[in-house]
Amino acid sequence: MTVAKVPKPVLLHGTLRLVLHYARRLPKTQPIFGIFEKETTDPYVTLVIGDNKLIKSEVKESTRNPKWDQSFSNIPVCCAEPYLTLQVVDKDVKTGDVLGRLTIPCGELAASCLITGEHVLETDVRNRKKNAVISFRLEYHPFSHKQTSLEVPEVYFSLKKNCNVTLYHDTLAGSCSSSPTPNTCLNDVFQAIVTAKKFIYISSRLNPKFKMKQTKSESHEIGRLLIRKAKAGVTVLVLASSVDQKLNKLYQTQDDCSPDDIKAFFHGSGVKVAISRRTKSKLGYLEDQVASTCYEHNQNFVLLDGRDSQSAKKRKIVGFLGGMDFCQDQGSALHCSITQCRIEGRAAYDLVKNFEERWLGGVSKSKSGNLVKIKLDKYSFTDRAQWNVQIFRSLNSDGAAFTATDRLSSDKGRFLDDSFHRALIHQVRRSQRFLFIEAERFLSRCWKESVPRNCHLVVMEIVAKICEKILSDERYAVYVVLPLVARGNADSPEAKEMQYWQVQTMEVMYKMVAKALNKKGPDGARVTDYLNFYTLGSRCERELTSDTEAETHSDGSNSTQVNTVSRLHDISGFMMVADDEYILVSSGPVSQSSLSGKRNSEVAMGAWQPRHTQENLSDEPHPKGRVWKHRLAIWTKYTNLVNPTFRRPYRLGCVRSMNKIANENWRLFASTDPDVRTNSCLLKYPVAIRASGEIISRKDCKMIPGTRIRVLGSRQNFPGEKQTL
Repeated sequence: MTVAKVPKPVLLHGTLRLVLHYARRLPKTQPIFGIFEKETTDPYVTLVIGDNKLIKSEVKESTRNPKWDQSFSNIPVCCAEPYLTLQVVDKDVKTGDVLGRLTIPCGELAASCLITGEHVLETDVRNRKKNAVISFRLEYHPFSHKQTSLEVPEVYFSLKKNCNVTLYHDTLAGSCSSSPTPNTCLNDVFQAIVTAKKFIYISSRLNPKFKMKQTKSESHEIGRLLIRKAKAGVTVLVLASSVDQKLNKLYQTQDDCSPDDIKAFFHGSGVKVAISRRTKSKLGYLEDQVASTCYEHNQNFVLLDGRDSQSAKKRKIVGFLGGMDFCQDQGSALHCSITQCRIEGRAAYDLVKNFEERWLGGVSKSKSGNLVKIKLDKYSFTDRAQWNVQIFRSLNSDGAAFTATDRLSSDKGRFLDDSFHRALIHQVRRSQRFLFIEAERFLSRCWKESVPRNCHLVVMEIVAKICEKILSDERYAVYVVLPLVARGNADSPEAKEMQYWQVQTMEVMYKMVAKALNKKGPDGARVTDYLNFYTLGSRCERELTSDTEAETHSDGSNSTQVNTVSRLHDISGFMMVADDEYILVSSGPVSQSSLSGKRNSEVAMGAWQPRHTQENLSDEPHPKGRVWKHRLAIWTKYTNLVNPTFRRPYRLGCVRSMNKIANENWRLFASTDPDVRTNSCLLKYPVAIRASGEIISRKDCKMIPGTRIRVLGSRQNFPGEKQTL
């Protein structure tokens, strides 16, 4: 008996296009307990590589000869496997009874770039006639470095030119902030709401008692402010998630407000509130309760009309998006860095269309008339700043009424906008020098060898880029800043498992970089010369209370005991800077929940200045536009230094300088000396990395300070991967 040899894994790095035609003579479904065999099936098709499910087709009801005529374009792929597999699956029986499969060697697809025609399906069940066939066309388009355009192709919202973008990186200062920066975006949102005349649309976590601005004479709560605007004739619509944050242990805070509380507060005020459900299911209440702890609408933005400085007769559309949160009190003890942006122009109108689609997809027909009919000729869309902006989303038809479907993916009949995921992949592939990422989370599932076991490929693409540069003897650097502990219940099982996956993601990335260095790396090179993870925290003087005030001795002299306290900082929002020419801002993290489009909904914007891109530079060796200045300002704030090496972040001198600063700050942060203070808030992520890329605990930090969570995290039996990833 001869055993068929399994071909060697072949790397597929690029995009796939699948056109699915039909299947014929599918077998009957497998009997349950020897009975209930069905004469027909409810088939759909999946395309799988390794453990990574790339697509799901529509379900065709009650047929053994389905006809799909469905196409899937621009499917990103980046992994090495022996085979691709097309599977025809029956929806009804058990958990997806496989009716037949076709195994396609990756080497054959990589060599020919095209597999087409009618093919016989293999079946697992004995005595089934092997005459079932499937017809399709599968194209493979390898990644090419000639792809220079910053525009992300074939996504729902096209590129919009001549827009204006304002970038914010604000600090919500807690009690341990020695030099707090004002929340300038919040101030701008407040002023924009005050001056709005036609409409105000809000989608965000919201507590009506949140104080947007505090003056000596008045406290401006967002709820009261919106009610005043509604009574003045402005259309005010609030889109609240059906997820009750009070039930979500991973994100709950003392300032959270339930959807019912929000509706009750605004009842009869003129402010219209819609509760947007994340799922539409026949299971109704039961599935919604499960979704309330797993999925959420995480699209945080404010849209309104603003004054146009160039025309007294016209208004302009203004949008704010990012990590904005109208729940967390500014007097909170948690120090938080918030990434946000302001958009003006036609890209802001794309955000309006996104809001309208979500409003129409989540409310009854009686409320659909609440939307303002925006006449574009009444608004100004020209701006001298000349930014190019593109809007991206993670969202499916459960949460929106899409007005067009030609550029959407499909998942078992549901339309899917996963352009946020595609945008990240496009910009990572296009980058040539460095990436700077700041995120609430940066997660992928534990990998088998070098293959990710879930659909999002951002982590894999970053590692592939680093390894590619090492093997071609070029410099490339990746800086990732993450919170060591997130807001909410830091000791919950969800937080412990999330920390586990965070460290697993880092370890696999480091191991792959180590392999590339062993194969062809500079002498003395370390994995941290290319890839680094940081966190934020500070050690500063403890605030004096009645229990810590200075002692007064009998001779009248004072004896003040200097005590310091260590505080970890949170991060709200997501930002990625690529080569100092492109910036992407979102409210969502890098995780399967946020990138798949089927779970959490997200909205993001990507922007650049055409005059400040590498291909348009003649004299300058590096872009020096607003993106470059914004990134430099953040690094200066994080390090309290104006360091010349920061101007060229891809160079080895800059990488090692950042690591020196971060390592020294962690030494001071973890010190037992009560009098020491950190020099700045940038800390090295507290793990030890061996030459092989393996991650182990540091001797000075086995537990996350202030929690009962191990730095390496721990697996939990509940709730499992769907919430934590």
